[in-house]
Amino acid sequence: MHSDKIKLRSFLTTLYFAGDVGVRHLIAGNNLMEKILVQLKRLQRHYEHSVKTYDDASLLDLAHILRIWTELKPVLSDTYPNFKIKKPFKAGSPIRKVLKQAANSQYIFSYLPGDGVVTYASNGQLASGPDIDNGGNFTMGVKVKNTGSSVWLSQYCYISKSLEQPHIKALDNEKVVRCNYGNWMGSETVRVQFLNANGVMEKLSISREILIKRVANILDGSHTSLNNSDSSDNMFDESVKWLMRFSCGGLPLPYFLLLKIAQDIISNAPKLLGVEEHA
Repeated sequence: MHSDKIKLRSFLTTLYFAGDVGVRHLIAGNNLMEKILVQLKRLQRHYEHSVKTYDDASLLDLAHILRIWTELKPVLSDTYPNFKIKKPFKAGSPIRKVLKQAANSQYIFSYLPGDGVVTYASNGQLASGPDIDNGGNFTMGVKVKNTGSSVWLSQYCYISKSLEQPHIKALDNEKVVRCNYGNWMGSETVRVQFLNANGVMEKLSISREILIKRVANILDGSHTSLNNSDSSDNMFDESVKWLMRFSCGGLPLPYFLLLKIAQDIISNAPKLLGVEEHA
């Protein structure tokens, strides 16, 4: 039962997969396309509910289904050449001039090329962080497009010092590259520099794939934090927890970035699978 439309047909059975075991079961089926479309339908359902409600449970479910999409990379690239050949995805990063100005400060740079993230549920500040409450010196900004019924946000920048106007203007510039699906998942979604628990300034570039997996693991999206049997510390966990102190569009920044990742997959995957609705 194949569908040639972006609005996916309902299936009698909803299949749930987790981790590598899930991907193996997905590959084993005879109707691979049909099963991938089920995963796309799940992603779209959780995205649409999350972006309109900011419901905690839906956001954690979104992290879980996105984790499946990270594990589908080899399946999609090997079975559907468009995922390897075509480059509809965009990744952004800060320019050197901005990084130079922020070199000795804590910072967050997350550029969201394309349409940005549409949100309907924001009731608070478009961007916020600890320094707003503490009254410290900082520079913070987002790009905003207000359509009346929704707000689109396409950039988040924070530096723990005040910048002069010419340098603030430079924050609008970004370096954008086009990527295939695998490279896009592995490309930077946020760059941070922060004081870690040892008081040492730590600098990290966090890819989409890493962000998805760390949110799913440490914030109870795929594994419960109540089980302390895993004592290993991932090198990105502290930075992701630090990012949770900042918000964009009224939502903790890591969750907001997951909305953008989901939005981009939903926008591009049907075309790459060849099931895009034709006008």
